[in-house]
Amino acid sequence: SNHLTFFIMSNSQAPVNTPNDEAPVKTSLPGIMMTDLGRSPETVKCPYCKKEVQTKTSLEMDLTTIISILGMFILFFPIAWIPCVVPTFKRVNHDCSNCNRKVGETAGCKS
Repeated sequence: SNHLTFFIMSNSQAPVNTPNDEAPVKTSLPGIMMTDLGRSPETVKCPYCKKEVQTKTSLEMDLTTIISILGMFILFFPIAWIPCVVPTFKRVNHDCSNCNRKVGETAGCKS
C-alpha cells in the first residue's frame, strides 16, 4: 500500500507541458479578480462569458495615486499634480472585450 501511495504522489507532481510552447491563457473563477495582469492588454479566458479575449484596459486613480499626491505635496508641493497625469501612478483595469465585465486589474506603481 505504501509503494502505491508513493507512485501516485510522485506522478501527480509531474510538470504539465502546454501545446506548441505558447504562453498559457490566464483565467479565474467568476467573482475572483485576476491581479497583476500588467499595464497593457492581456489574453485571458473571461470567467463570465467563457471566451478567450484580449482585454481592454483603462486607467483609474486609486489609493496609490492619492498617497503619491500627498507624498509629493509634503516634499515639494508644486509637483504634487504629477501622479494625476503619469499613467504609472494609476490602477489599470482589465475588461473583457466581449461582455465588458471587469476581469482583472494591476495596482498603481506596478509594472
